Amino acid sequence: AIRDDLRKLKKYLSQLHARDESENPLFIEKLSSTWDELHQLTETGALIEPKLLETVAKLQYAFEDYPKDALHSFHFYLVKHAGMSWFPFPFLEMLKALHKQAQADSENCELQQWITLIDPIL
Repeated sequence: AIRDDLRKLKKYLSQLHARDESENPLFIEKLSSTWDELHQLTETGALIEPKLLETVAKLQYAFEDYPKDALHSFHFYLVKHAGMSWFPFPFLEMLKALHKQAQADSENCELQQWITLIDPIL
């Protein structure tokens, strides 16, 4: 289940890398729900391969650290708004900023770094 969720997460991050999905509620709901499922699975202490657990932990740290100096992190919005049909403006702005960053520097942007964390275990 975790590996499947990581595949889905990679797909959504790649999709945001390619397109501005900040105004697509279905995309945002899928991204948030997928991360929330991963987060919950690792929090419950389910039997998980150590490499998978380590990858999710690294992603969580990265999501908690983005953006720098923000009132709430990317992780906060992903978890807090999973399954909801509305999303706060700062979260939408984060999604837009991630896409813009990817367009400006495709290889070194946050999204690419997160995708690169997932790649080795898939």
